This record gives sequence, structure tokens and C-alpha cells, in this order.
Amino acid sequence: MSAARTIPYQVLITAGLLLVLEGLARIAYTVHLNLAKEAEWYVLSPDVGWDRRPHFSGIDDCSETRSFDGRGLVASDGARLQQKREGQFRALFLGDSNTYGHCLMTQETFVEVASRLLPRSASINLGMSGYTSYQGYKSLLKYGPLIDPSIVFISFNFNDRRLVLQPEQADSDAAFQRLYSSNRINHWSEVSYLFGAAKIVSNWLRPPSPGASGFMPEVRLDQVRPRVDAQGYRENLTKMVQWAKQRGIAVAFILLGDNPHQSKSLREGVKHLSEKNYEQAIKSLTAAKDEDNSFDDEHWFSALAQLHLSKAYKGAGLHDQADRALSLTNAVMGVQGGYPIVLDTEYHAIMKEVAAEHGVPVIDAAAELSKIEGVYFDFCHFDAKGHELVGRLVAGVMKAANSAQQRERITPAGDPTAR
Repeated sequence: MSAARTIPYQVLITAGLLLVLEGLARIAYTVHLNLAKEAEWYVLSPDVGWDRRPHFSGIDDCSETRSFDGRGLVASDGARLQQKREGQFRALFLGDSNTYGHCLMTQETFVEVASRLLPRSASINLGMSGYTSYQGYKSLLKYGPLIDPSIVFISFNFNDRRLVLQPEQADSDAAFQRLYSSNRINHWSEVSYLFGAAKIVSNWLRPPSPGASGFMPEVRLDQVRPRVDAQGYRENLTKMVQWAKQRGIAVAFILLGDNPHQSKSLREGVKHLSEKNYEQAIKSLTAAKDEDNSFDDEHWFSALAQLHLSKAYKGAGLHDQADRALSLTNAVMGVQGGYPIVLDTEYHAIMKEVAAEHGVPVIDAAAELSKIEGVYFDFCHFDAKGHELVGRLVAGVMKAANSAQQRERITPAGDPTAR
């Protein structure tokens, strides 16, 4: 082959190699950038669904600074556990975003308020955004032996009542394992073009399950269920109480509920419905639902309003309207579920029943918070002033439990003064 013909081939080969090297360099640099991205404050977990990220120090979803130790505990809580265990009164808090302290600094949470009021005690906050009673029980199994608490505070309600589209999406070991496994694929698709391309092809062949995140164009409210149904809620509370009682650990419930201002029309409509005053029920429940289907923090109770509105229409003999009311459009959906579809009062009643059955004190924080104007800043979360109030209520129970345990230690067995 002549030199005149060889040179163009060599140029093409060289150019091709340069393009390949450039492509590999771009991919490597992209992978590097993605791997170097700041980690989320939480991490998916096959046993509890999601958990605090060990060794995390940064900002959470509300741009509040959070720090967790190597075990995933709040850094200040982990430091308290380093103190000598003998004689130390330890309070373990299981709960959702209200316990975690949604959109508050760590030191403003009611757990920290109680800790400051009782500085000789160690308060450990295991609250997590989106948690249900099912996740609370799993967290107790995971962290309970490590913390070895003197008392366990339990507070769950809102997330248990949130809707899921299919039974297999309800809280369970299998559901959390699927979530964990799917996330590993998503991780590699984010850091690698190769895996990302494979994911795109996979999505073409098998579209992702509707409702995995974002909004659903339409949901039939007669075909959904809560993340944790009433029976499951009762069982989870009971199992947490039994776990503690079997180990001689005190237990207390913290009862929290929905924003009474935002749910006022809903509650009025439900009351009218119970009295079979269908005309007034329809009026109040219509006011409670999202008329223009534009989701915002003011309409978290739209699904509940429409469920009861359907019953009111049916009671009034308006069956077509009753059926239409069961169609919820532009519904928020995500890993943590959608709108609540059970009244908070129904789960309040269950908590009180379980408490009565097992001799567990109930801190009715919802009743106390409702007395303060403007303490709620959204559908269920309350501000630092509210946390101060709840912290003081909690500290009172902690102090009483500590005193009772000290009396038990110093009173000889069989001493009639112990009775």
C-alpha cells in the first residue's frame, strides 16, 4: 500500500483513538463528579426502610444542619452514651418527623428540651421523617440493645395513615427489601453512563411502577389502603410495649395529631356526617377538599375529605356524586406514601386502648398544642415553641419514671413499704 493511501488510514485511526480516549475521560470525570456529590442525610436500609446516614455532617431536606455518628445516632446523643452506664437514666425516643424535628435545629427538638431539663439523663432521638409504627418497632429491635434504655417514648400516627396504591406497597420486610435493592441499581445509573443507558433501555421495556414518586393523575380512593392499617398499628404498638415490659423498661406514648386549623372543615364535616346531617356535611367536606387539584400544604386532607364526602352524598341519595368523589386527581405519591386516608382520631383511639391494656401513660401533646395559636407551621408539624411545650411534658414523665426506678432499686424485695 502506498504512503499516500496509508497516511489517511493512520489519521482516521488516530482520530478514532482520540475520540475513544476523550469519551472515556468524559465518562470517568462524570463518574468522579457524581461520586463526589454530597451525600443525602439518610440512607436506604433493608431492615427499617431508611435510616440516618452514619458519619454524616451537613444539611437535611429542610437545610438544617445535622450530624450523626458512626452508628447513625445524633452526634450529641452518641456522646451521651459514652458516659458510664451504671446509674444513668436513658430515654429512647421512637417517632416520625415531629420527633426528628422537621425544619428545626437539633437543639430545638422536644427530645433536646427534655434533655436540658434533666441534664443527668441521656435522651436518644431515633425519630425519622416518614416513619410509621412498623419502622418504629424495627428500629427498637435494631437499636434497643445498643442503647439499653430506662424508658421508651413512642409517637407514631401520621405516616401510618398515608395511602399506598397496592397491598405490596404497605410497610413490610419485603417492601423495604425491594426498595433497598432497587436503589442500588439507581445509584449506579447515576454515576455511570453505561448503567444509565441500561436503565433507560430497561424503562423502555418495562416502565417504572406508577406512583413511585411525584403525582398520580388519578387515584380511586375505594381501591387504596394505608401504609399501616388499624390492626397493624395496634400490633406494632403492642409489640413495642411488650419488648420494653419484658426487659423491665418503662414505656410512654406521645399522642400527636393533625393541624387542627387545617383540618377544621374536615372535622366539622365528619361530625355532621355522624349526625346524618348530610347537607351540612357536604358543605363542610366540599370546603375541606382541594377544589382546583393543585397540591400544596393546605390540602393534605383532601383525600380524607373526599372519602367522607362520598359517604355524605351516598347518605343523601346522590349516588353519582358519591362515585365521583372517590376519584382523587393530581395526588401526591412517594416512598413515604400519599395523603392520609384515615382520621387521626381513629389511631388516637387505638393508642389509648393499647395504653389502657398495658398500663402505659399517654402524653396527650395534641390536646396541649391545640391550645396555642399558630404553633403548627404546616399540616402536622409544630414550631420550636410547640417543641418546648412537648419537651416539658416529656421531662415530667421521665422524672417520674426515674424516681420510680430509683425507689425500686433501694427498696428491698418484699418490703411492704414498696406497695
